[in-house]
Amino acid sequence: MPTYVALRALNRSSRVRVLAVAAVAAPGVVTPTPSANGGALAAGTYFYKVTALGDFGETTPAAEVNSGALTGATSSVSLAWAAVTGAQKYRVYVGTASNGQTGYFETTTNSFLHTTQTGLVVATVPVRNTATAKAGQARLQATADVIVNVDDIVTRQALNHHRSVGQYTVSAVNARLASGTVLPANS
Repeated sequence: MPTYVALRALNRSSRVRVLAVAAVAAPGVVTPTPSANGGALAAGTYFYKVTALGDFGETTPAAEVNSGALTGATSSVSLAWAAVTGAQKYRVYVGTASNGQTGYFETTTNSFLHTTQTGLVVATVPVRNTATAKAGQARLQATADVIVNVDDIVTRQALNHHRSVGQYTVSAVNARLASGTVLPANS
């Protein structure tokens, strides 16, 4: 498991540059397009929330949307949203009541065609963004933490050099958890 630390520069003129991670944003507006054919959805209204998955976790959802009343036994709903930078795939949570999603389908594109409930993975919608993606180099700041993967050899070498001249402090550290990156304060 990767190890992450939160670093902070000791002064404003710090020239420390390290590989960092940054949060993946939640998807934006989701647009549903219902159809009376093309699927096997039962008559009713379906409610959707879409999340994005990054390297290490999942975002909070986009605002809930609904299909409107579907009337036939061969209905389907097409969903589309803008692609999210850093997202590797998306989860489309589905339910038959507002805020009552009971599971999800996954897709690798920024669209989804809901034709059946078969294959729905039972799960609840996340309430916290745990998705992170590699964001290249970051300059350490005196006013905010920068989260860094210290398993990278180039990053460790840079940090060892800058530590010897007292240019940064470690404000938190942890090992990546299955649920995402959590950095509890050091004692």
